[in-house]
Amino acid sequence: MTADGPPVFVDGASGYIGGHLVWKLREQGRAVLCLVRSEASPADVDLLESFGAQVLVAGLADQQADVAKALEGVSAAVHLIGSIAPPRGVSFAGMHVGQTHAWIECCQKAKVPKVVMVTAVGAGPGAPSRYHATKGEAEEALRASGLRHAIVRPSLVVGRVVGRRDSKLVSRYRDLILKRRLVPLVNGGSSRVQPVFVGDLAEALAAVAAPEGPAGLTLEVGGPEVVTMREFVERLMRVLSTRKPVLGLPAGIARAIALVCESVQRVPILSRDQVAIALRDNVCRENALPSLLKRPPASLDEALETYRRTL
Repeated sequence: MTADGPPVFVDGASGYIGGHLVWKLREQGRAVLCLVRSEASPADVDLLESFGAQVLVAGLADQQADVAKALEGVSAAVHLIGSIAPPRGVSFAGMHVGQTHAWIECCQKAKVPKVVMVTAVGAGPGAPSRYHATKGEAEEALRASGLRHAIVRPSLVVGRVVGRRDSKLVSRYRDLILKRRLVPLVNGGSSRVQPVFVGDLAEALAAVAAPEGPAGLTLEVGGPEVVTMREFVERLMRVLSTRKPVLGLPAGIARAIALVCESVQRVPILSRDQVAIALRDNVCRENALPSLLKRPPASLDEALETYRRTL
């Protein structure tokens, strides 16, 4: 596919949301420059290149001069680096706040005309989870940067259009459903989420990253349905053609299990931070997705059905 105009720069491009965003931008005929780590999976890099994207292998924080040079002349920069479950030894502050400061400095040096950062519904400096608190700190740094910006906060992202990646949360629940006799849910899965289809999120991000897209705003995006985590897991079970009993974990027991996981697993299957997240609703106060798409978003069942085709 040929592309017109200056490229959109996407960091974290080899991840779940990144791969889908690059696919959508290329589908729209827009040039894309992807930033990936040297540790990125060759399969993930091959996927990006198969879309016709250009790939730059570099570290955002430790190769700032190279990244700033690459950013010169782009139409927009989208910042996706982050994780709800970083490996042992990697802090939320380093990943979310430190990397964001490095990205901001690069964008300032290159005079990028529009920047977009993806955080999460519930982000804020005073949030009870370190994930959401550090995402909130990153947002504050961007707002103070002087850059023309927009912040997009998705709820739980689900589904698949391209590649083999998933959100870490969905991937873990899928593994539990397929491999365990019981599916444990913190507090019985009573917290509420507003799952958004990854294809819709990619399209919304592409709209925000356009020169005429919204700026100076924090946009929360979710799907058309609000469900409990238990209902979400049960609907995922149906797509996977299996049924497992749900085991409700009281918060205190979940924290104790998480402490053990953190001490013995490189990437804990459950962390104390994830317990804190599981005790809060993750629902948009005002859903910007329909206005960004200019069409009705995919239903939860439509999003989940994509797993039936791609698993």
